[in-house]
Amino acid sequence: MFGFPPVGNEQPLKCFKEEMVLPPFSEPLTLNSDRRMSKSQNCFGYPLSIFFIVVNEFCERFSYYGMRALLILYFSRFIGWDDNLSTAIYHTFVALCYMTPILGALIADSWLGKFKTIVSLSIVYTIGQVVTAVSSITDLTDFNHDGTPDNLSVHV
Repeated sequence: MFGFPPVGNEQPLKCFKEEMVLPPFSEPLTLNSDRRMSKSQNCFGYPLSIFFIVVNEFCERFSYYGMRALLILYFSRFIGWDDNLSTAIYHTFVALCYMTPILGALIADSWLGKFKTIVSLSIVYTIGQVVTAVSSITDLTDFNHDGTPDNLSVHV
């Protein structure tokens, strides 16, 4: 067969190479819902989804490092927890930030898909940031203006 001389009555295989004419490459092709090829949207030569992922990752990193810098101060100075509890909650936050992508991967692979998972969990992350930011406004419950909140349950 391939490179070996024929044995007995065998005829050597002849391979014919057909010429394929492809259109010139201009834009990446994707599958539509009805399985036809169509052109995807581009921006600077990259698929549009790349910019969505990059912006989302930037916002997530900015939020994470901002939260890391302020979380212990928020717990100890604003809410009034002692340093041991503040540090324990802080390290739990950091550990969960590194562990929850496994949960996100399971959700993306088995249930929602990657883009719906990114959007839905980004919304959850944003809600958490907004709740933390709004709850740190002391004027919400500081009716006597002494600098400490009068009703701490609103802030936690």
